[in-house]
Amino acid sequence: MRDHGTGGRTTVTMLIGPGLLLWACGGEPVEPTTTEWDATSTALAVSGELDGTATPGLLSDTAPVYRVDVDASGAITGVGDVRAEWTLPEVILNVANGNGTARDDSWSAVITAADGDRIEGRYKLRSTIVQVGGTGSFHAIADLEMTGGTGRFAGTAGTGVSVIDGNIVTRHVHVSVEGELLRAAAR
Repeated sequence: MRDHGTGGRTTVTMLIGPGLLLWACGGEPVEPTTTEWDATSTALAVSGELDGTATPGLLSDTAPVYRVDVDASGAITGVGDVRAEWTLPEVILNVANGNGTARDDSWSAVITAADGDRIEGRYKLRSTIVQVGGTGSFHAIADLEMTGGTGRFAGTAGTGVSVIDGNIVTRHVHVSVEGELLRAAAR
């Protein structure tokens, strides 16, 4: 957990790639009650690593406009093995300027645990323009809002920050995860 200058309030940041559910829980301090998300848990500290692939699909014959589907998997403590999926519906690649521009700055994302229970949310890029290095590498940050879930994650909510590093040439993405999940009863 990190104190981000919130005057003593606990702010926890969960880092997951753009579109993945990364949330910061501000306000009154809430201590995790368990390391496993069970029926009695109100808060859960989590951390983990995800790796995956970004698959572009060309949307235009006249401009470099792509839909990008991302699929990443890994393990998150307290949640277990997970698969995360999100889509950037429209990205314009500008090779001359070395960047990509998202036409929309907000999209949905889903994290599915091995048992099929889901965490759902939305993310918003802090900048719709993402710099792309000469080797194809990029780094992006998004603010997220968790909007619900199914099964053991029903009623879960929160906000936060998402960080992802990737490469448009290799199509690899890497996501680091750290944070806390809260049930509706804990908010």
